[in-house]
Amino acid sequence: MDNQEKMENSSRTTAASAVAFTVLYLAAAFIPSLPEGADSDAEVLGLLRESDSRNLIILAGVLLPLAGLALLPFVSQLTASLRRAAPDSPVPGVVFGSGLLYIAMLFVSGNSFGGYATGIAVGELEMPADATLVRVLSDQGFGTLLVPGLMSAAVMVLASSLLARRVGVSPRWVCTVGFVFAPLMMLGAIWVPQFLVPVWTLIVAFTLRSPATVPDTRTPVGV
Repeated sequence: MDNQEKMENSSRTTAASAVAFTVLYLAAAFIPSLPEGADSDAEVLGLLRESDSRNLIILAGVLLPLAGLALLPFVSQLTASLRRAAPDSPVPGVVFGSGLLYIAMLFVSGNSFGGYATGIAVGELEMPADATLVRVLSDQGFGTLLVPGLMSAAVMVLASSLLARRVGVSPRWVCTVGFVFAPLMMLGAIWVPQFLVPVWTLIVAFTLRSPATVPDTRTPVGV
């Protein structure tokens, strides 16, 4: 396989990873009705009693980890491009680590959302008489996803944008988008900023230069 084929395969993998992550993440966010802290006890317990709504909650618990797995190739390719362009910089490690932390938060959130419903569905847990625990677990899922999850994503976005702007693995306008998105992600508690992650991922995936096309410079970057 020549370098051109490798670059094309790499670009396709990155794009496919971003698209799969986006589809799975949006499905998890919009398909099920998840219990919320402001819901009444009757509303919360009703979501678990009805098999259709309970199965959708379980689905959300599965889709979020799947979205995390789908994001792995993107994070890996982004890190490889940055490391190839700036081999002496510590920033690619920060990007990879924060990306993995974000993925881990997707797993934890999915388990918080779907764990109790799954236990009821398989007969290992009884329907709760009180909605407090269900509400707490759901709030924990939202909290994990929207606070430490988006903090980790913000670090990935900001660090990669800073280095990419310096070494040229992404167009400058893409880096500017990252500078705008990263602080907005820190406002994750208001729910909407979470969708900046898939938007940014798609933008970067379709504009990222392959490591093979980035000049190999040994000059320390020191970002």
